[in-house]
Amino acid sequence: FLNLWFNPGILFTRVAMYSMLALMVGGLFWELGERDDYESILSRAAVLFYCVAFFIFMSVAVLPFTVIERGIVDKEVLNDYYHPIAYQMAQGLASIPGTGLLAFLVSLIIMTMLKFNDPFWYF
Repeated sequence: FLNLWFNPGILFTRVAMYSMLALMVGGLFWELGERDDYESILSRAAVLFYCVAFFIFMSVAVLPFTVIERGIVDKEVLNDYYHPIAYQMAQGLASIPGTGLLAFLVSLIIMTMLKFNDPFWYF
């Protein structure tokens, strides 16, 4: 958690990028939930594919911060301060709150703009 505290760019960069993506998806498929024709079913599948594919590729935004930490991690592993598995587990646990925030924010924006359902009742 200290890594996010001392380097808030890791989380804020991802929040900004994911929010912009959610606004783009919301604008592209505006009020899709109010339609029930055949084209809207295909559009819902397109929204799902677009979100999954783009959010996977957006994980690249964290790579510059990971490269910065690489030298420190290598030095500490060579000094037997900690094992790489312990570092990866700690990074995974520390990323859970940020990932939860991103998921909530993006879901709120997309569900509200596309009018799939009232998002407050489904969270």
